[in-house]
Parts: sequence; structure tokens; C-alpha cells
Amino acid sequence: MCTFAVLLAICFSASPAIAQIGSSAPNDPVLGARLVEGVATADQLWLRNEAGAVVVFDRADANRRIIVEEGAADLLRDAGRTLVLQSDGGTPRRFSVQEPETGRSLTPPLQADALGFLREGLDWIVITKDALYRSDGGEWRRQPFEGFGRHFGVMTLASTPDGSIYIGFNQGEWGGGLWRIAPGSSRLVEIRKVDDDPCHGPLASECDPVTGLAPDIDHAGCLLASIGLSHMLSHGRVMRVCGDEATLVFSRELDALPGSIEAFSHSTWPLFGLAATPRGWVAVTQDKLFVSDGGEVKILEMPDVESLAGIQTVQFENILVVPTDINWGMSLSGYTPMLIAVTD
Repeated sequence: MCTFAVLLAICFSASPAIAQIGSSAPNDPVLGARLVEGVATADQLWLRNEAGAVVVFDRADANRRIIVEEGAADLLRDAGRTLVLQSDGGTPRRFSVQEPETGRSLTPPLQADALGFLREGLDWIVITKDALYRSDGGEWRRQPFEGFGRHFGVMTLASTPDGSIYIGFNQGEWGGGLWRIAPGSSRLVEIRKVDDDPCHGPLASECDPVTGLAPDIDHAGCLLASIGLSHMLSHGRVMRVCGDEATLVFSRELDALPGSIEAFSHSTWPLFGLAATPRGWVAVTQDKLFVSDGGEVKILEMPDVESLAGIQTVQFENILVVPTDINWGMSLSGYTPMLIAVTD
């Protein structure tokens, strides 16, 4: 009889080998290793962990400041400033958009379990598990969702010029998927493209964790989405999303080890983050970068690692890469790279 332990041994001996970024976990006494997101400029690196702590690092001298010890739901770079969607710590929780460098509150408190926020014109938009809230700095206006009753793991938000809002979820081996709220609509629609089996992709909430969203410079008004899972098998893709339609842009098979089981020979590189560049996009996997330049995708080895106050960092053009174990909490991935775009 084949036990689960034997099955694991077979999987990891027969599947393609994937190296891990860096040799140790992030070593910050407040943040720990479970980093969720970051904001980077030429001078600073802001990091948020799963518990809602936020720490900012000075990239020149490695000084660090604790911005929030817990209760931060999201970070956003807007108009040359880094903003935090932050809880007041009370019960029930109330969230507001805060500008930590000045101590200003940019919105009134919102009593709701906020998951993330973004800026659309003059409006602040906050997403919860069952509604979208808007504020131009005054009272919040609630817009309930239809067609969606749950959320998954780590959330990524993006919008397009037509006013569409996209919500990507990453819950590791349990999938996640991508969802859209069309302009003027209150219905959340899954962006889905499958044949017979949802787990054969290329995009389905049952099996595909969405790990990044970025503008598509080659197709105005569209987005690119990265998918990445490293579990017993691994898969990854870059998808182009225009409205409710998704098409496959990129996927690359792993090199199978000699004697691999046939099922493992079709594993693809898991992509754990995505950012736009002036000529295309960059996606990150363990110890490698996939760089699309004018439509041609090149594979680059990860540049040398540097340490910033105990945080391993890698810089490539306009992105930073840091390690996290957020995916390890939802799969067998081990430490994975987290990609952060460097902005103004």
C-alpha cells in the first residue's frame, strides 16, 4: 500500500528541481518571514506582513522604522506618497486611509472588515468580502457585491482606465482566481478560461492562484495577471485580461529530471509576481526572472543578493525582489520570491 509519506517522496524525487531564492528567511523582529506586499522607491522599502505590521527601511543606511505594529490591511503608492489602509484597533474594527509621514487621515473611518484599497480619480475605493465602498474624502458609499460570497488568501487589486476593478486571489493549493467589477455594475464576475478540466487551466478559481496584476503596455485598457503554484506539481502563466476575456501570453515548462514520472514532465515554472516595464513585463520565480522585452521573453538568473537590515533583496531595473514564506503557508513551496515595483 502506498502511504502518503511514500507519495511525497516520489513526488519530490521525480519532479523537476526548483532552487529557492536566498538562503534564509527575512529576519526582521516585527515582520518575521510572512511578508505579503511591499512598496519601494529609490530611497525607501515599505513591507507589510500577514498580521498587518508595516516597517519602512531606508535603503541608503538600512535604518528602519515601525509604522504599524498590527492592523494594516493594504499599502498603496499614490501621488508620490506611501499610504496605509489602517485599523484603529477597536472592536468592531474601523479602517481609514492614513498618510504615515504626515500623520493625516485622508478618509473618515469605515466600520467594515477591509481587505484592500485603491485610488480611482478622486475616489478612494475599499474592498471587503461582500461590498465595495467609495469615498472622495467624505462619507463612505456602500455598493454590495452580487455573485461572490467568499474571498481567498492574499488579495491583489488593480483597475483599468474604463473604471473596471480587478481582484486577484492567491490561496496556494486551493486556487484563488481573478474577478472583475465592470463600470457601473455591482456584480463580481469571475474571469475564467478553461476547457474540460479547471485544473488544466489556463485560468480558473479552483486551481489557479493569482499572484500579481500589472498594466499591459502592449494592449491599452488591458491587464496582465501572473499565476504561480509550487506544490506536488507546479504551474505558472502570464494571462492577458481585456474586459471579461482572458488569453494565455506566456508559460514555460520546467526541465524534468531523468526518469521523471510522465505527469511531472509537463510542470511549468510558477510565477510569484509580475510588474510592468517600459517595454513589457517582468515575472519572478525561484532564482530566475522572466523578462518580456518587445514581445520576446528571456530567462535571466537572479542577480546577486544584498542585505537590507536582515532582509535579503535583489534589484533588477525597476523592481526589487525579497523572500517570503506566505506561499509556504498555502502550499509546499518553501520560501518564494516577492516582486515589488520601484516607483517614484
